[in-house]
Parts: sequence; C-alpha cells; structure tokens
Amino acid sequence: MTQIKKRCTATPDEEEELRVIKACADGNWEEFSIIFEKYKDRVYFLAVSVVKERALALDVTQNTFIKVFRSLKHFNRRSRFSTWIFRIAYNQALDQYRKRRRWGEVEFSDALGSKISHASKEEIFQRMAKKELGDKIRAAVEQLPLKLRTAVVLKYVEGLTYSETCSILGCARGVLQKRLAQAGKKLRDILKDEIDELQC
Repeated sequence: MTQIKKRCTATPDEEEELRVIKACADGNWEEFSIIFEKYKDRVYFLAVSVVKERALALDVTQNTFIKVFRSLKHFNRRSRFSTWIFRIAYNQALDQYRKRRRWGEVEFSDALGSKISHASKEEIFQRMAKKELGDKIRAAVEQLPLKLRTAVVLKYVEGLTYSETCSILGCARGVLQKRLAQAGKKLRDILKDEIDELQC
C-alpha cells in the first residue's frame, strides 16, 4: 500500500531559514550571520529571563550561538528551527543559573529596548503611560519563580505553542498549563492596583 505523507507548506520566512541552514551545512558559513541577526535579541531576552543578570545573559547568548554554529549540520528539522535554538539557549541559561545562583538588577526592558520618534504631546503621554504599564508588567514577571517566569516568556512573549514550550522546558502539557495558571494568579496579585485602575 502506498503511503501518502502529509506535507505542511512552509512560510516564505521558514523557506529562507531552511535555505540558510542548508547553505551553512554545505560550508557557506557567511550565511550564519543571518541566523545570528534574526535570533540574537530573542536569545538574549530568554537568557535574561532565566539568569537575570546582563553579563551572564551575554555569555549565554554567545555560548548559545557557538553551540548552534557547531551543531547546525545536525539539525533534524523534526521541530521548528526557532524551537531548537530556544531549547539550546534555555539549557545554556539554566546551566549558568545553577552554577552561579546569584541575581542581578536587570529588567526585561533592557532586552526589549525602546525608541521614541517625533510625536505630539498627547501621543507621547499615551506612549509613556503604556510604557509605564509595560515596565510594571515586566517587573512583575521578574518576581515570578524561575519555572513560572520561563513558561510565561516562552509561551506569551515568544508566542510558542504548548508543545514547543513543553519540549524546551522538558515538562508535560498539564504541568505547563498549571505553571501558566499559577503565574497568572501571581501576576494578578502583584498587579492588582494596576488592574483595578484600568477597570475604573
């Protein structure tokens, strides 16, 4: 009996990614800069969410891309490339976290950055109000325990699926859902005043 394999159509972005991966695997390592530029900020942000220290997060980012560079030819395409990179980054960050066990004063806003363009006073005020709330949310996320914090970052900041997040964190879907529920409750408690103010 002939087996028909179901194929998923790759997006243009995924096709370009696969082209770059193949080029690197074929020895054209100049293409690796495309991967680095695309993922460096996201890897750094994930690292900051785990180690909470700028210098350590930079080390994690560097070590992640060294490992990606060395292992790229072994990427098996059974998962999305972004999931593969985030799994490497998470493991690198977790290793640093377990070794050092010390916390810095880095806020998530350091990873996100901000740009101010020419705008009216009203628009600037609105942006400042949104930024202040965003800073409070990021500060609240920082207060979460490591397992809850990384679950929130991967699922809601990076927008990964449940299966991708579970694959990176090495936990079952039910465990992830429980962590996200616990994180949501803790965040609501921390941000109670802000939530009440928005509902007024």
